[in-house]
Amino acid sequence: MKTRSNPQVLFRSPLALILLFSGAAMAQGVGLDAACNPQMTHVQQRLYDQAEIGTDALREFMFTRRGILQRDVYETATWAEAVRGARFFCRKELALKQPSNVAGTQLSSVSLP
Repeated sequence: MKTRSNPQVLFRSPLALILLFSGAAMAQGVGLDAACNPQMTHVQQRLYDQAEIGTDALREFMFTRRGILQRDVYETATWAEAVRGARFFCRKELALKQPSNVAGTQLSSVSLP
């Protein structure tokens, strides 16, 4: 009898998302702490910050340091997007785990027309 793996089990771990959607060299050592903040090296943090600013900022940053970094812009942008996605899913899981305060949280976020 052939068993099928459950893809939801893989996607429950933000680190699994990072490893799945990015190169292993860039994702190596990147994890998320309890507050869903990525734990990166100094170089990874600088690359991630530039990717958050925008594609042009990342391209310029990498072009001026191309001899040192030896990374591809597309690979780095894909990696940064994977980290961003992992943070999103981590924050979503944290929000689901916390009890909702109906009077405070939900009503304060509703805007009046």
